[in-house]
Amino acid sequence: MTFLEAALILWRTRGWLAIPLTADPNGFPKRPIVQDWTHLTPTEETVRSLPWNQALGLGIILGPASHNLAVIDVDDERLFAVVSSSFAEGKAPRLVRTIRKRGHLYVHEDIPSASSRLSVEWQGRSITIELKCQGTQVAAPPTRGYTLLNHNPPVEAPSIAAVWNSIARRFLPDMPRQATKKDFWQVHVPKEQRNNTLYVEAHKLRESGVSEEAALEMLLARTDLHYEPGDFPRQEAERTIHSAYRKGVKQSFLEDGASEIHLIP
Repeated sequence: MTFLEAALILWRTRGWLAIPLTADPNGFPKRPIVQDWTHLTPTEETVRSLPWNQALGLGIILGPASHNLAVIDVDDERLFAVVSSSFAEGKAPRLVRTIRKRGHLYVHEDIPSASSRLSVEWQGRSITIELKCQGTQVAAPPTRGYTLLNHNPPVEAPSIAAVWNSIARRFLPDMPRQATKKDFWQVHVPKEQRNNTLYVEAHKLRESGVSEEAALEMLLARTDLHYEPGDFPRQEAERTIHSAYRKGVKQSFLEDGASEIHLIP
């Protein structure tokens, strides 16, 4: 199956907008080819118009473009294996094993959230968990190294945070329920996190009542001082900030009332 054929199937059967990917700085097929991909119109014509002949992989745009699709990215092989095997038979949501043998758990949100990043402690190790939502995308099968573990639909939930809370209560009982500012304002932002981090930081300023003009001034200065340099044009940073202010929906980071996700007792 070609990437275009897979993208059309995802659009027609799920309503998910897929885009072609190329290699990131680490050589993984995870980087969008189209520069302005956050502003694509979600239609079949858009899917067909993209440069699939150049693709090394397929990514799915998260958030409103794909009916509020979101993904919990568990950056640890063992924790993902434990979480994915803990669902009652036939009740697991859509799960994907990634190219580095870690995993994605798919969620449909009622209202799109801003993406966020957590650091949790599990079995003596520090593990990164990303709640990937609007303004981001994830590589997906048939991208090389990505394996679909079932054909089930995503979890239906008020928010991705509600699903994560349900999982954390089971496996990480001592994890704080509320994220702190240090989760968002990193001292150093590496290359592979720049766009997502800038989008989340713009959301935090918007939700705090900071004007878009002031946010542009502050965040562009921050990208110069604290973001890893190279291949991150000023125009791309400005588009990301504008996108956060245009599409943002004010919503708390973590909520009570997690949905039922059928974990084995």
